[in-house]
Amino acid sequence: IGIVDIGSNTVRLVVFDAPARLPVPIFNERVACGLGKGLGQSGCLNPEGVALAMHTLGRFTSLAREMKVENFVLVATAAVREASDGAAFTEEITRSFGFPVKVLSGEEEARLGAMGILGGSPKADGVSGDLGGGSLDMVSLDMGSFGQSGTLPLGHLRVAEDSGQDPKKA
Repeated sequence: IGIVDIGSNTVRLVVFDAPARLPVPIFNERVACGLGKGLGQSGCLNPEGVALAMHTLGRFTSLAREMKVENFVLVATAAVREASDGAAFTEEITRSFGFPVKVLSGEEEARLGAMGILGGSPKADGVSGDLGGGSLDMVSLDMGSFGQSGTLPLGHLRVAEDSGQDPKKA
């Protein structure tokens, strides 16, 4: 099983040996592309980030083919979801590499993050939070059951840019 996470700051490929409650990763690589850099001001994906992401996705799809990954999934999160050119970006990925991209809603993103916690702690109780480059995704957990979830535009790239800092130094 291979999963590519196209995030606001990084693009990551993780390949797991087999489906299981706690699958073992056999390959894990990420590249800081900065797709969401400047999104708050421009409303568009960062052009340099798009170029680097496309190069990275070429490498990742080639690796997945060489590793004979049977179930290969590409997902995109906040930056792609919110950018005016996000749909065009995902269409170009599909056209270039032959794999569709699932753009996750904020709720889906929060729940998938929480599923990772439940895999290791099936009776988790509290709030799961996942802070990325473009969003903070939260979901309440009640003894292993999902509760309310939400997404806030509070990723580290956004906070740094809104405060006038260089995101690379934040």
